[in-house]
Amino acid sequence: QYEALVRNLPGVVHRCLLDEPNGSLFVDDRIEELTGVPAREFMAGTRVLDDFISARDQEIVANAWHSSAENGGSYDIPLAFHLQ
Repeated sequence: QYEALVRNLPGVVHRCLLDEPNGSLFVDDRIEELTGVPAREFMAGTRVLDDFISARDQEIVANAWHSSAENGGSYDIPLAFHLQ
């Protein structure tokens, strides 16, 4: 059911541990369409999404991440990716 839900959402789903920068728990396979990098590399910790977030959005993401960590919540941010 979870996979069906993810497939029907627009964009890419990423779930991670808030206390570990490389702690990806789930990365949607569609990430490869955006970055050229397979989801398994993000899951293995060999690549991180921060490498692809535009400089313009870095502060927005950092603020959302810290707020989520403090409040135990989640965040949903439309991002501009910097493709390598």
